[in-house]
Amino acid sequence: MYEGTTTSAGATPLTDVRQSGVVGLVVRVAVGIGLVLGWVQLASMPVFASVEDLVADLERGAVTRVTLERPTVDADASGLFEVVWDRSGRPGRASYLYESTSVGSGPVIVVDEADRIRAAAELSPSSVEIVEVDALRSESGTTWRLHGIAWLGALLVLVVGPRPRLATTWAWFWFMYLLPPAAVAFLVLEPVPLWRRDAAARTPLLTGGWALLLALACAEGFAATPFGKLFA
Repeated sequence: MYEGTTTSAGATPLTDVRQSGVVGLVVRVAVGIGLVLGWVQLASMPVFASVEDLVADLERGAVTRVTLERPTVDADASGLFEVVWDRSGRPGRASYLYESTSVGSGPVIVVDEADRIRAAAELSPSSVEIVEVDALRSESGTTWRLHGIAWLGALLVLVVGPRPRLATTWAWFWFMYLLPPAAVAFLVLEPVPLWRRDAAARTPLLTGGWALLLALACAEGFAATPFGKLFA
């Protein structure tokens, strides 16, 4: 007697789906952990903003520490310098203008937006520590983001791994692309939930087109949440 999921009369019965092998399970768990750790890394990385945003945060009393990148005292320097501030949530990072010119025996400061930042810090309703450094670590170079690497790992599992059971491959792709946390849901649930040995085979409930529409409908609301802002 056949044991499995039956279909309509005349159709080929669907065989129950077995759990991934040991290697498959290890890969799914490792990639899932990588995604979660990647979210932690994203949460610790500064959000690029403006001096206006910094001043607004200072006026609200949301800033606890400001770190200013400063030119050397006797340097004739002009350009944009970095400022980073600590606040609730992700730190902020911006560039401020500094211009000086050589007059006589030394440089004369023409524009220094750091003065505005210091003034706002003094008027802030909360105590603000101001630190000046010669240089801040640049964010413009290559930065290994664990979330991106793990997301590519999840995509690889989706493409070359067992056929998904709950939704089609394209459906999961659109969810993962537009709603990044869906990658963890995929790794936990497909093709068999991690806590089960097998699952009844079924025709996928969601196809690529419907998944795209659903993901697009949810993407804007998700992006407005604190968690969604991590992926902006």
